Amino acid sequence: MNDHYLSIIARNTKAQIDENEIKKEHRLYEDLGYDSIGFISMVVAIEDAYNFAFDDEYINPEAFKTVEDVEKYIKSKIDR
Repeated sequence: MNDHYLSIIARNTKAQIDENEIKKEHRLYEDLGYDSIGFISMVVAIEDAYNFAFDDEYINPEAFKTVEDVEKYIKSKIDR
């Protein structure tokens, strides 16, 4: 899996942060300034980039607290 998801995360955050500054332990909402619109935009962009659909129960901000949570989910979908 490539790290393209980091640029997607960086593009959809309210924080002015470069994808190279994003750490796995960053929290999407508290550290990166995500809101519900940014979250949905991230989900759609990841679906397009990696060619899969998020399971309905994961289209929920509570399912992804950190950047690492997003990475693990992407890996679980593309490593099938």
